[in-house]
Amino acid sequence: MAVRVPVKLNGYEVQEMTTNEIDLLAHRMCYVYGGNPSVNLSRVASAGTLNSMTDDRYQAGAFTTSATAFASEAATQDISLVAGTVYDNISQTVDTAVGSYFNANISPPTYYPLYWDATAGCLQTMTVQDMIDTFCSRAIDFLIAGNTTSDLYKKQGTYFISTATSVTGATLVDASPIFIDTTADASAYTSGGIPEVQDQPLTQNSYYLHRYDQVLPPVTYVPTVRIWPSLSDRNIIQHTESQIDQIFESFIREVTIGVAGYQLRYEIESPGTNGNIAGTSILNTRLNGTSASGYTTRFVNANDYRTQEFPNGTPVAAATYNLRISKS
Repeated sequence: MAVRVPVKLNGYEVQEMTTNEIDLLAHRMCYVYGGNPSVNLSRVASAGTLNSMTDDRYQAGAFTTSATAFASEAATQDISLVAGTVYDNISQTVDTAVGSYFNANISPPTYYPLYWDATAGCLQTMTVQDMIDTFCSRAIDFLIAGNTTSDLYKKQGTYFISTATSVTGATLVDASPIFIDTTADASAYTSGGIPEVQDQPLTQNSYYLHRYDQVLPPVTYVPTVRIWPSLSDRNIIQHTESQIDQIFESFIREVTIGVAGYQLRYEIESPGTNGNIAGTSILNTRLNGTSASGYTTRFVNANDYRTQEFPNGTPVAAATYNLRISKS
């Protein structure tokens, strides 16, 4: 690994950049990634490539009726879990690498930024690995930072989960949710309604997929410098903004697509999952009351004694899922 300190022009002097100035260049790399992400998520109807998630809930037991007396709680059917709804609606698409870290329209690799090599006592052009270690590693760490609510310009082009359909600084990927959390609607079950419909769901939350928008970083970067493109004149000049953007875009895309240790990937949390949580945790909740607590009776007349056990309590998480973003 070779993290270099690129140089800059300060008037007629060549100086090494500060750590903050290198970070600003990494912010610019995040910006160009935001305009053309290499790893994308979409909502699909089914059979998504990311792990599935299951929503389930309790339903009432079957009712009893007797012409002589109420059935006991023990003799009344317990509440039970409704067969879970499986959500496998997120697919990940990774673009195909083009097999080259630099854009042929820019120049050969000698146009990469320069750094001061103290051992050799001269300016050197960064290698491909230098570019990856110095700029790409920083930029990807910013992109995968996870649940930070500030500095969204560092996360542009990446995806996250929210219960809202509109999030400032982001675009809704699809109006259809990727997960709907339901519980039994405890208020819908009444003594006077026995026999109640067993499954009466209530939506607690719907979860949606979003992508952070491309936005210019608030602080302008200091340009790197390169060798003058003349074989007879080896002076140095600053990179133009267009050159920096094209070099950075080709690098960040290629590296996040297929360079081991730097690939940007998403997954739905599973045992052993690495990475940072991207957005809101997805909860599958159930009511936490017991079947016995839901035991309810209804006297209709001397020949009709009814009982039924209802879901009750408050919603608690039975399972938690997270969209995670990682560098691998």
